[in-house]
Amino acid sequence: MEALEKIKKFHFQMQKEVEQVKDLIKTDDDPINDIGIIGLLQEKASARLIYGVKYFLELETAYKKIPYATPEAVPISFFVKRYTLKHLRAIRNMGTGSLILFNKILLDAGFNRLKEF
Repeated sequence: MEALEKIKKFHFQMQKEVEQVKDLIKTDDDPINDIGIIGLLQEKASARLIYGVKYFLELETAYKKIPYATPEAVPISFFVKRYTLKHLRAIRNMGTGSLILFNKILLDAGFNRLKEF
């Protein structure tokens, strides 16, 4: 009986996460959002920042943690809602300067800054 309860709890948790991801996928019809997060960074960021975020998103797509096939397909609004600065700090060579630049690029494009946690 205890094992069955754990399975039910796990199933409920998975359903909740799927619903959250579906909510995040709903994006605005904003044309800048069409270029995706990588496209935005390619216009204004340093090579170190671009490659760091791209590598991070390649891992996310490879392990099917997000519902996109490539890093280039990830919309800006989805990225801003889903990830925090804590996620990006885990990327190798992603220092404070890169994170400040990343938030500045997001603000200049009309999006919210990434949250701390």
